[in-house]
Amino acid sequence: MARLAVGEALTNLVWAKVTSLSDVKASGNWMYAAKLDGEGAAMYDAAIALSEAMIELGIAIDAGVRWSKPLGIFDDITKTVTPDLKLSDGNGILLHADLGKGKRRLGGSALAQVFDQNGNYCPDVEDVPYLKRVFEAIQELIGKNMISAGHDISDGGLLVCLLEMAFAGNCGIDVDLSSNGNNSLFQTLFADELGLVMEVSKQNLNAVLDKLHSGGVSAETIGQVTSDPMINVKVDGMSHLNEQTTALGDMWEPHGGLPIQSEWITLRNCSNLFT
Repeated sequence: MARLAVGEALTNLVWAKVTSLSDVKASGNWMYAAKLDGEGAAMYDAAIALSEAMIELGIAIDAGVRWSKPLGIFDDITKTVTPDLKLSDGNGILLHADLGKGKRRLGGSALAQVFDQNGNYCPDVEDVPYLKRVFEAIQELIGKNMISAGHDISDGGLLVCLLEMAFAGNCGIDVDLSSNGNNSLFQTLFADELGLVMEVSKQNLNAVLDKLHSGGVSAETIGQVTSDPMINVKVDGMSHLNEQTTALGDMWEPHGGLPIQSEWITLRNCSNLFT
């Protein structure tokens, strides 16, 4: 989980162009109950894993505060990408960069927690150099204004990431996701594996894919943005969700547009659409 915390921080930071990954510094705080049996050893293991990952990435912790956050140097504040989908004129293509490399582990996920479970296996960052390559490739594309929208996959998994982008852009999406042959429907949609979703224009699609692939980064086209305000989600070609964006948005924020106190309640409602 320590490695995952680093990955989560960088997949949030990646959408703002920093001068260099080596200029990124982090603040951190250790929230272990170290006096409880086994927790001191767990904290030690986490500290070692965190240190090794950050050394490989070339970043560092230089302060301690009440939360963990990445800090970077920005020389052009206009080189940023926001999650709201913008190309609803039929020109927007959705790409998925999967840092989990096909794994879809539900342990510790938001989905598991809404059903009062822990799960068996949680996501991890097994390939730290790959995370670095992904970060640097996305940063270069942002510097060239080749990505119009982007969002990290976090609580709720790939489906929630896509929904949040559609809600913010007030548009629809038509996507077909792959189970990679061995993942269940819920794993495919709701695993909290690290990853990124990007909106790029049709004109930039080939150039973006070429850049990613030349940098050793795998990305696949998963769908497109639509002006029709519908959320259409297929997995392996089979339709599993076809709802109005506004209907799902109302489910997501049911109190007059104010965020609900617990995202988990809404995630339970969303997952019930697939049962």
